[in-house]
Amino acid sequence: MFKLSQKLKRTKHHIKNWARNFLGNNQQQLLRNAQKIELIEDQLSNQPNSPWLNDWLHRMLRQREKLLLFNQKYWGTFKRKEWLVNGDRNSRYVQQQANTRRKRKLICKLKDECGIWIDNPHTIAEKFILDYTNRFTSSNNGVTATSDLMLDPAITEVENLNLISISTMNKVKSALFSIDSSKTPGPDGFRAIFLGSIGR
Repeated sequence: MFKLSQKLKRTKHHIKNWARNFLGNNQQQLLRNAQKIELIEDQLSNQPNSPWLNDWLHRMLRQREKLLLFNQKYWGTFKRKEWLVNGDRNSRYVQQQANTRRKRKLICKLKDECGIWIDNPHTIAEKFILDYTNRFTSSNNGVTATSDLMLDPAITEVENLNLISISTMNKVKSALFSIDSSKTPGPDGFRAIFLGSIGR
């Protein structure tokens, strides 16, 4: 048992080193990439027609897209694993997710039309109410008749029949099999890869 424990510790150490060397710190790589892009853009302001600088900027932008895609896939898979284990429990994980989402949606400051920052919560609430009231209040209080406008139909009769018709089994299967297999499970707990495997 002692030998097995030592082997597991050595394996964990080697895996950490491999991940650090092969994958690297994604956040640090994104930070260095952003600094390089900012440097290139400063140089391009003085030499906008430089082919070398434009090519370098293009390569840095492609590198940033790859880093962002890797970051999204890695943390997306990690969050899905946590959700599968702790998603339906009133656990510390669920409370952390709720608090993080609440903090992310919290509006601390708001800039008005004059460019002045508003930080009073009561004033921010009044600003939202006034803005939505003005945005969704119609200036025309009368009833406008649309029957006399002679508008051309946007769709044909055949297209309309296709839209209101009941979906066939082939359409349902096609929509089901087109779902990404890595999506989060639905309310029933089944993932799309499971439904697709039993439906084929």
